[in-house]
Amino acid sequence: MTEADREERVARYRAWETEELIRAVRFDWNGYTPEALALIEEELAARNHPVVERRDLEVVAADLQGRDLQRLTGIKGWLLLLVLIILINSSFALFGAAKSLRHPPPVEWAFAFLTGGFGLFGLATFVLLLTKHRLAPEYAKALFLLAMTISLLQAFYFKSPGWFPSFPLADTMQGGVFWIAYLSVSKRVKMTYGSA
Repeated sequence: MTEADREERVARYRAWETEELIRAVRFDWNGYTPEALALIEEELAARNHPVVERRDLEVVAADLQGRDLQRLTGIKGWLLLLVLIILINSSFALFGAAKSLRHPPPVEWAFAFLTGGFGLFGLATFVLLLTKHRLAPEYAKALFLLAMTISLLQAFYFKSPGWFPSFPLADTMQGGVFWIAYLSVSKRVKMTYGSA
């Protein structure tokens, strides 16, 4: 900005009402160049009017929001509980499937392979959740849908004996719906894994 332009702007801003200057600095600041804003702020200072710049308020708000969001990242709280539940259930499914392979009926073997697949998929999901893979929440949702499907199959199609790992229908359905909803709306999940 040349000296003539500067003097012309100083004269123009001097003619403005104080309210117009304040609005320019606090609300319409993104429509002005930094040099123009500095001249407006100088005019307000000459009128003995304290100015809290809108830009400073936005920087402070962004800093506070960043701290809040940083506090929500990581595998803690409910997300930690979810990860542990996936690890425990997957391990029990694998052990139960391995144990059931000793019994000869082929229908039970089919169910054992299905449950073993659930266990392997659960362990893979556990690893993805721990490594904070971007798609881990989607895999966890699919895992809970698979658990609910196995539970339905076990309740209505397969008659599993007492030694087989059990997927109680009501518990699995309620837990699956709860955890799928948690994975869909949780701020911690979104901040830790990003949007999928």
